[in-house]
Amino acid sequence: MLSPILAYLAILGFWVASAKSLIYTDPKSIVSKTYDFIIVGAGTGGAVVGGRLSENSAFRVLVIEAGPLPDNIDAVNIPLEAVQDSPDLFYNWNYTLAPNPYTNNRALSYQKGMVGGGSSSINYCIWNRGSEEDWNKFSRVTGDPGWSWNSIVRYFNKAEHIVPPTSALNQVGASTPSALGTAGPIKMSLPNYNLSFNTQIFEIPGTPGYPDIPLNKDYNDGTPLGLSQLVATIGGGVRAQSMDYMGNATIAARPNLDLLINTRVTELTFAKTSRLVKGPIVTGLMVQQTLNGPLFNFSARKEVILSAGVVATPQLLQVSGIGNSTLLRAHGIAARVDNPNVGANLRDHPWIANNFYYNGTSFDSMSNNPNIASAQVALYMANHTGMLSTSPVSGIMYGRAPYKTGILNAKNDPTAGPNTPHYEIIFGRTLSRSG
Repeated sequence: MLSPILAYLAILGFWVASAKSLIYTDPKSIVSKTYDFIIVGAGTGGAVVGGRLSENSAFRVLVIEAGPLPDNIDAVNIPLEAVQDSPDLFYNWNYTLAPNPYTNNRALSYQKGMVGGGSSSINYCIWNRGSEEDWNKFSRVTGDPGWSWNSIVRYFNKAEHIVPPTSALNQVGASTPSALGTAGPIKMSLPNYNLSFNTQIFEIPGTPGYPDIPLNKDYNDGTPLGLSQLVATIGGGVRAQSMDYMGNATIAARPNLDLLINTRVTELTFAKTSRLVKGPIVTGLMVQQTLNGPLFNFSARKEVILSAGVVATPQLLQVSGIGNSTLLRAHGIAARVDNPNVGANLRDHPWIANNFYYNGTSFDSMSNNPNIASAQVALYMANHTGMLSTSPVSGIMYGRAPYKTGILNAKNDPTAGPNTPHYEIIFGRTLSRSG
């Protein structure tokens, strides 16, 4: 069901982003081509990898996306409409978690974007690099210095393009995101719209009677602890996502990069063991567009790169015979590689939405008042400003639980160091749901 705002936009025939070119919708159009790299998924990672690999004109690159392009999906491109990106939409995988005791045996939805840009097209546009200590721990655990903060930060800078908000705001607690890059493909900005709620939140630090919460004006510098104004992946009032790595100008200028949409990869294909490699070698994949439709075989001269997400990537490996052999045999799948870790050990962090009555102005006023909604739609159509141009989230806070609670102590602390948070709180300006 369309939200009231999307209903207005649908009636007006409004769309945001410009159409991309040189995109394939039929596997038959390119099945005879030869590729060096085939990437499964044009999501948060796959679109970036496709864009970066194709910078080398000697490589022929194919990116395969199960969903559509995000271009004309208003609920994707209009930032505030992220609150409407719920399950049962055609650009959502609509996963459901199995009931378990930690959710009181409830089956919760598990949202993942089935659209160009993946979940970067349906999230709340929150840009967060994380803790310097976390990245340095990744480096120590893997033994790879490339994962250290000092190494990885240059790639953040390469991706980022901080731009001014669409409206000049004089807000208490305004961030000064000096750590961010200025020339990357992913545009980001401070909030485009101010509410009294924002001012009240950022007056908390230093106020008597409240916990000692520091104000952090640059939470992306590797030290995220404290209360911060959000940096959102929004440029010019429009959502930015990983598909911006494969934007119209980029693809049109690169004859070595192809994007195939609305196509699902059904299984990987293999060559026999070679003199240099023991075990099966992935050489390509099979794709299909409808359940009983024809299958097409694509081959890669160098690599097949799986970037289909935390659910679909191990699933594709499993149906191709890579995983726990006992589980595979139970489903009639011949095991090529017995690896019980495939499809196991996923850890995620469900969030709890706490909704409160608020006697000031919130974004819910658009749902409750048709006059406000129509005025905001007109404002957005005119110049991409107003309520619709900003994220549902205005602030973000990272904190640590004190050891004196008895739950944590210096020996069992799971974080990477004293400057890494135990919890995250995001401050929204509209009703939300848990998930």
